[in-house]
Amino acid sequence: MQLYDIDTHPLVIDSPHAPRYDTCLSSQKNCWSVTDNDLCSLSFSQDTSNVDSCEDSMSLFSDSDTFPDEKDYTPISRDIFNTQKQNIQVFNSFLKPGSMFTGHQESGRHQYKVEVKLLNVDMHNTSISGLLTIHNLTETHPVLTTYFDGEIIGKKHSFVTKSKEYESSVRNDIQHWARFTSWRDLNLDLREDEKNEHWYQNQAHLSDHIYMRWKEKFIYPDSNVSNIKGASFAGFYYVCLNVRTGSITGLYFHKFTDRFQQLDLSHVPDMGVCQTFELC
Repeated sequence: MQLYDIDTHPLVIDSPHAPRYDTCLSSQKNCWSVTDNDLCSLSFSQDTSNVDSCEDSMSLFSDSDTFPDEKDYTPISRDIFNTQKQNIQVFNSFLKPGSMFTGHQESGRHQYKVEVKLLNVDMHNTSISGLLTIHNLTETHPVLTTYFDGEIIGKKHSFVTKSKEYESSVRNDIQHWARFTSWRDLNLDLREDEKNEHWYQNQAHLSDHIYMRWKEKFIYPDSNVSNIKGASFAGFYYVCLNVRTGSITGLYFHKFTDRFQQLDLSHVPDMGVCQTFELC
């Protein structure tokens, strides 16, 4: 609903009900005042049987019987459903809690079966967590599952890796992100990353690709086990999700392992079902 100032929407002068004034309309505000009697005398075409009295309906109006000065008047335009800040979880059909992905990771001549299950996705806080299972990586652990959490590139996390936990650099970031064709099309300069702020704030989650970092933390479900013989997860993944196809491409980085180990995953169809939900 919009409220109109009588100064900007006067009656048509040629109307038979319009008063004749020789002076400026804005100087005649008092002549356009609406009183209680005026409101009571109005006839409405719609059913008003649910209105107890004219006095009750007057609660919608100001106590004053004159319009406020123009300098004090502000038209009302407000979303009544947005009066409080809400931590709304935003999902697409693939990036949501419970989503499953399956595929493989290549390291040199070796290829390992990989499965990923997302546990939490918070687009508002640009965070993510999940479980990554890899098969036949070591003889002692034919099936190895790790817990990971990560950063979703956007309003809070840029393409420049800033956390010391990841042990990366701007040069290393450029080398890895540039291996994603979709990222090269963005034409972003990480050496002057502050110039990319508009993209982070307004476009990061609107394109066909969402970029992330995944950092493995521990062997699941024992959080006290951070490494095992023959397997290392001290590094992290540069990740790109295609929001149209549900495919994930990742590149694993750690300074003491083979470079550019590639992760290729496909979404496991779930008929759009989300295993967890939150009431806002």
